[in-house]
Amino acid sequence: MKVIFLKDVKGAGRAGEVKEVKEGYARNFLLARNLAIAATPSVLADWKKKKIQAADLKAVKAALLKKEAESLEGKEFIFELKADSEKGTVFGSVTANDIRKKIQSLGNFPDLKIVLDKPIKTTGEISVEIDLGEGIKALIKVAVRPQ
Repeated sequence: MKVIFLKDVKGAGRAGEVKEVKEGYARNFLLARNLAIAATPSVLADWKKKKIQAADLKAVKAALLKKEAESLEGKEFIFELKADSEKGTVFGSVTANDIRKKIQSLGNFPDLKIVLDKPIKTTGEISVEIDLGEGIKALIKVAVRPQ
């Protein structure tokens, strides 16, 4: 019996896959627990349409994210903190959340991830990688200056 998996089932299939399984396994386990649905011709046709729509949607989202990445690429974000002028260290730090807030002030970036190993605690400029999702990244500059 052919089924379309709705959820991942260890040893049987992953969500979205169409596979041939034994009829008893399908009826008594997969269908009974809503882990899969029977792959009738009409269900398969609907599934293929949805898969194509999902691929198109993903492509559109990737294009929008590329535009956003281009708009952010190379931008400089300036943070002014109290600092020890002799050592160049600051009182406090610039965290990934601080950088996220500054970027969010420019526009809405919902899946934004700041790649920052540790908070910035010195004055100067640093390049920070931003992951916008779907594998699209941008580099920005973060400048920490004494107040």
